[in-house]
This record gives sequence, structure tokens and C-alpha cells, in this order.
Amino acid sequence: MVKRSMREMTEFVERDFNHPCIVTWVPVNESWGVRNIQTEPHQQHYAQMMVHLLKAIDGTRLVSANDGWEQIEDTDICAVHDYSLLPHTMEKYDDMENILNGIPENRILFAEGHKYQGQAIVMTEYGGIAFDDRDEAGRRLYCRSNPCGSVRCPAGKYLCNEGCVPKSGKIS
Repeated sequence: MVKRSMREMTEFVERDFNHPCIVTWVPVNESWGVRNIQTEPHQQHYAQMMVHLLKAIDGTRLVSANDGWEQIEDTDICAVHDYSLLPHTMEKYDDMENILNGIPENRILFAEGHKYQGQAIVMTEYGGIAFDDRDEAGRRLYCRSNPCGSVRCPAGKYLCNEGCVPKSGKIS
């Protein structure tokens, strides 16, 4: 796995280096492929190796080692994933110390032996989970899951946060 990952990541950088839309390399996301990174030093070393490889071949971009949770100190950003982020739950982000020491998405932000080192804190993934929009309660949750006030419904219509579910319960 290590050799293949190194080869593939090197190929990605060589292929995509000049694309202006790439601002961050993410070799590991949400502990995929390193399920025990929270406690296993060899998996933490793997993530560190990938960070150092990427910095060696492209020193111009940030690297997010294990985007979302169970990160290592070598990461350039403290990436937070929170899929339960709804308008009524946003106050938890008023106290960043609480977030850094807590578990925003039921996962700790840094792996054992690693801690926050002053990196920029970036919410890289957020939003509601999949809601069943076939009943009225599900449609209301679906509508309210976007703090901006509008979401795209499966029927192809835009729904608003306020009064988005018609009295009939049908989306037309």
C-alpha cells in the first residue's frame, strides 16, 4: 500500500501541478485506509510520510494529512468535518477551545500523541445528512439543513427555509 500510494500521489502532483483550482493536497480523508490512525503509530507514520512526500514534490501548496478528524501534527490545516451542522447547532463553534478538545463529528480532531499546533482551522466539509424527503417531517429537515436558506430538492424546485413545505405536504 505504501509504495502504491507514493507512486499514485506523485503521479497526481505531476499531472495536476499547474491546475490553479488545486490549493491543498489531501492524501488521506476521514481515516479511509488508515482505520486505526487514532491509536496506531505505524498508520500515523504513513500519514506523516505522505505529507513529507507531497511537500517535497510540491512546496507551493498546503497539505491536509487526514482531513476531518484524527489528524497528525504535521498537517498544514486543522480540518473539521461536521455533518450535523444545522442552524440551531452552530453555537458550539463559539468556543474553539471546546471544539479542539472535543469531538465535532463523534471523532477527535487529532490522533493520540498529536495535538493542535496553531494551524488555521478550516471547516472543509459540513452540512446535513441524508434526510428522507418523502414525508413532511423529512422535507422540513431537508429544508432546514442549509443555513443559507435554500437547498435543491429532489423534485428540481428550490425550497426556502421559511414555509418551504406546502400545506398539502407535496413538493410540486
